[in-house]
Amino acid sequence: MLYEDKDLTFKVPDDWIVEDEDGVRSIFNEDGEGAITMSFYRIIKLEESIEKHIENMALKYVEDIDIKIEKNIELVTSSKEKSTVCMQGKTFDGWFLKLWVVAKFPTAIVITYWSEEETEEINTVDEIVESFKFKKE
Repeated sequence: MLYEDKDLTFKVPDDWIVEDEDGVRSIFNEDGEGAITMSFYRIIKLEESIEKHIENMALKYVEDIDIKIEKNIELVTSSKEKSTVCMQGKTFDGWFLKLWVVAKFPTAIVITYWSEEETEEINTVDEIVESFKFKKE
């Protein structure tokens, strides 16, 4: 199914649910292992490349919530359409986290996927995040 809002479109499997509440979007399968959360930000001032900016956002996020990084930050996409960085790790109590920051100036989206452990579901989550397309401004 194609999901569309004022800023972007993305594909989600038919058996997944998309909910918006208080500025946070959640995407999940009721029979799945984890959930995606998305928070939207406006970049007010860009003093460096968009890629460096979103890398710093990702590093600050994991630092603030004390994540043990297991897969270092990686630039996944860098194009006119969008820039994406991702990394993954575990919480102090062993929960799996994968984090992406996807941006097209002036919009940045921090996306997290949390589950008790890393499972095959992460492949579906990767496909959802990869399908993000920003609308033209």
